[in-house]
Amino acid sequence: MLSRVSDASDESRCIEFVSKIKQSAKESDRNKRCFVANGSTKVLSAAFAAFSNSDESSDVLAEILSAMITLTPVLDEETSRNLSSEHSLQKLVWFMRFGSLSIRRNAVLALRSILSFEIVAEIEGVVEALIRLIKEPIFPTTTKASLLSIYYLLKSHEYSNAIAVTLMEMGMVEKLLDMAVDGDKSVTEKVLGVLDGMCGHEEVRRRARENALMIPLLVKKVLRVSEMATEFSTSILLKIVREEESVVEALRAGAFQKLLLVLQIGSDEGTKEKVTELLKVLNGYRSRIECVESSDFKHLRRPF
Repeated sequence: MLSRVSDASDESRCIEFVSKIKQSAKESDRNKRCFVANGSTKVLSAAFAAFSNSDESSDVLAEILSAMITLTPVLDEETSRNLSSEHSLQKLVWFMRFGSLSIRRNAVLALRSILSFEIVAEIEGVVEALIRLIKEPIFPTTTKASLLSIYYLLKSHEYSNAIAVTLMEMGMVEKLLDMAVDGDKSVTEKVLGVLDGMCGHEEVRRRARENALMIPLLVKKVLRVSEMATEFSTSILLKIVREEESVVEALRAGAFQKLLLVLQIGSDEGTKEKVTELLKVLNGYRSRIECVESSDFKHLRRPF
């Protein structure tokens, strides 16, 4: 069946073969594992790349994409690289913008896998498409995959500064903060990861400081969500808490005591270094405001 997919020269035959693979995969996890073990996603991705050169192949491409994600929503590196041609990426972005709900979900899951291997290419309209999927959520998996895709773009793309500014101009600082207020652990970690990437750029840092929710929310997320959330929150605070106004705001939100607790509980070396540096910044301003320790921190054993 797999050889028929790779050899299929017309769309109708390919759709027929791919539909059979997808139906069989849905019948049991054992069938899924068997298809994946035999390289089915690589064959399907190669077929997607071949048909993506045509302007009239949306139906077959949607079926191939659906079959790949049905087999495994997290694609391996070879499969992802097969999908990284200019035409394939253009089709994925088109699906993200104009496809049905399920097709949009499949497209962003595929894009997330591609970007996770730092397979970076200039993809026109991808940031705007990802923002739309976040602002107009369709499935939780789609939202999370969109956040991860943006995180990977900010982390490895040569135009990360322009991407960060685009995100800011499209209101994503405010949107991400709103999502972090009540988001679950997974969403909060991804939101903070994106904000950390965005705050690597001065224009975004300036916007972040102007938002009244930013610093109090970051301080609140330290030690409240996960180790990863604490790491991202500390990293963002270190980037934006510099001028007197932001330092005083962080102190009033209880950042000093929270960060001392991070050191006492223990963390990885990278986070520990950031916490120590941030404490030094905060310590220089402690005498200027009245700091009253919360009862939450009464068990701290030593001052900084």
